[in-house]
Amino acid sequence: MADTALISISVGPLSARPFPRSRSPFRAPDVRSQPVRMNPPRGEVLVNPLQTIKRILHSEVLVEVPIDRMRLDDRLRENYGMDSLGFVELRVQCEEAFDISIPDEAIAAGELSTLGDVLTLVERLSGADRPSATA
Repeated sequence: MADTALISISVGPLSARPFPRSRSPFRAPDVRSQPVRMNPPRGEVLVNPLQTIKRILHSEVLVEVPIDRMRLDDRLRENYGMDSLGFVELRVQCEEAFDISIPDEAIAAGELSTLGDVLTLVERLSGADRPSATA
C-alpha cells in the first residue's frame, strides 16, 4: 500500500472587514431619498407639448431616433418602428403627461400615424385646459 501525504496550505487570517471605503471628498448623492419624477409637472408639459411627446417617444417608448431628428411628418410605424405595444405605451404616457383621456377610436381608426397626428390629438384633447398665450 502506498503512503499518501496530506498537503496543507496556509492562507492566513481572513479579514471580516469589507473593501476599504474611498477617501474621496466627493460622495455621490443618496438617490434613494429623492423622489422619482418620470413626467414633468403639467405646466412644463403644456408649454411645449411637441418636446414632451418626443421625450416620451425616446425615453418611454424607446424609439431609437434622436429627439433632435424627429419631424412632424415622421411615420410612427415606418420611421420609428413602433408596434402595437409601442402605441399602447405612447397612449398611456401621453394620458399621464397631459392629463387627458385618449379614446379607443383614435387608436383603432389609425388617427395616430405620424408624430404630427399625435401632437394634433394631444392639443385637441387638452385644448380646454391649455393656458392662454396672453396669461
